[in-house]
Amino acid sequence: MKKLLVFLIIFTVWLSSTMKTTYGLEQEKVPQEVQSLLQELKFNPGEAREAVKLLDSSDKEKYLLIEFEDIYVVFDLDNEEIIEISESKRYNIDFLRENKSYYGGPFTILSKSKIKEDLNNRNHLLISNADLKEIKKELKTFESQVNEKRRLNIEKSEFITSNYRYVYTLPYSLANYSHNRKYDCGATATAMAFRYLDNHFNNNYVPSQFSTEIKLVNELIRIIGTPNRGILAGELYHFINSYLKIYHPAGRNTTYIESASPYKVMGQITSFRKPVVLNTLLHPNYGQHFVTAYGISYSSDTSYAIVNDGHGVRGAYISFYYIGSMIVF
Repeated sequence: MKKLLVFLIIFTVWLSSTMKTTYGLEQEKVPQEVQSLLQELKFNPGEAREAVKLLDSSDKEKYLLIEFEDIYVVFDLDNEEIIEISESKRYNIDFLRENKSYYGGPFTILSKSKIKEDLNNRNHLLISNADLKEIKKELKTFESQVNEKRRLNIEKSEFITSNYRYVYTLPYSLANYSHNRKYDCGATATAMAFRYLDNHFNNNYVPSQFSTEIKLVNELIRIIGTPNRGILAGELYHFINSYLKIYHPAGRNTTYIESASPYKVMGQITSFRKPVVLNTLLHPNYGQHFVTAYGISYSSDTSYAIVNDGHGVRGAYISFYYIGSMIVF
């Protein structure tokens, strides 16, 4: 019995030491701070599926790549902050776990591997022993830039170098209406949002008698009236709720208005999966105008709403510098 016990202890110690040599355990513990930070950013990704540690230029396990159902996150273990979030890319976690893998900045993971390519997922950049020394120099330069910006107290969203950009969009296509009569932009932007909500939520936003673009826009114009000036966001909000009281089965206000910000718009698009009506101010092309946002793009330089502009242009990028209010459904 004693011999068996000694054997089990030796086997357990050997197994533990073997596991420590892997580059990410099957069930890496996800820090509580990750969930808290995601909630602050209006993400609700649920439980983490898998996680794997990534190395820095000195071979230290500095980063944690965490995969959720719809997004992945890179968490800086030393500074306890999220430095990357993306829906647009997926990694083969098993491959990263089995091969020495380095974090090289947004969308860049480098894996030291003897094979020429990872056939299951080509998102990894594969490096050889000959390349590793040069790659580490580049990683060290990247890390120095990040640390210098942190020292200067640059905003977290600007920590990464200029090639970093996140793009989030709604899962389905947004109607692209064009109604060029002066002062009808509020009705047109609202009609695009209503059509999306009607198609992908509960069919309660657009009655059958307004089945076409022109019929829906014209009904909203009828409720708004024909002012001889552009209406304000607060006025449009009031008219939208007048429409909803007439046609929505709930018969009550289902929208709200507030000052727009990239994080608020991102929360609506990624968490609630709903379009947002935005009010532009002093825009060089649009002036004071209403558009319908279905996506957001933000980088180290600036943040943009991705919109249908109501003049037939799909995918216009508008800087948040020119965006005032948002109407949310």
